Amino acid sequence: MHLKVVVVSPKYQINVGYIARVSMNFGVGSLEFVQPRCKIRGGTAIKYSKAAHGLLERAKQSKTLEEAISGTFSIATTGVWRKGGSVKGIYTISEALKSIKRTRPQSISIVLGRDDTGMKPEEIQACSMALFIPANPDYPVLNISHALAILLHSLRDNEISATYKELDAQNATQSDKDALSRLFKLFVYQSPSVKDKKAVYASFKSVVDKSVPTKKELRSIAAALSIRKNKK
Repeated sequence: MHLKVVVVSPKYQINVGYIARVSMNFGVGSLEFVQPRCKIRGGTAIKYSKAAHGLLERAKQSKTLEEAISGTFSIATTGVWRKGGSVKGIYTISEALKSIKRTRPQSISIVLGRDDTGMKPEEIQACSMALFIPANPDYPVLNISHALAILLHSLRDNEISATYKELDAQNATQSDKDALSRLFKLFVYQSPSVKDKKAVYASFKSVVDKSVPTKKELRSIAAALSIRKNKK
């Protein structure tokens, strides 16, 4: 899935820089700016883009939103969920993702509105879908770079997480937990000071099963139980 970020008429270079940076974080292929009101490759934009300045240097500019989103499944973003009007529904991010997974578009444009006034209703209507990210009702409008980070994480979560399988490998499996519980059971049933052995074992197993320990943590507990067991 190719992702492109389209920014409608940005006003502040700092937001341009942050948008480039978070786009690079989540593997966005390209950036496009519609009638920008600031220098998209200005000093401040480059500064805040950090290592993503190359993506910013390659960014395109277009005269119209229609030109920028042509040939893509376009997702309009808005902080005001009533703004889309009666023609187009406004989805929450979770509902939008369900629809995207069903349709499986090859190319997606994420459209960010102006960093001072957002997207106009007619611009929202021009996109394939519109969504908002639920936040504090007293202050629901997110900075456009923050909204982009949340949306890109949601879109790329499974894909990017697959590259960090070694993190999951650290966690204990159910088999690891069962092995520790069996060792604890042997310890409990050989201990004359434990009265209700069945209840103690059941409590320990319940706690272990509901926890998310690492393999190293279970090995440490198992080592302590083995020492106590061997001293008997």
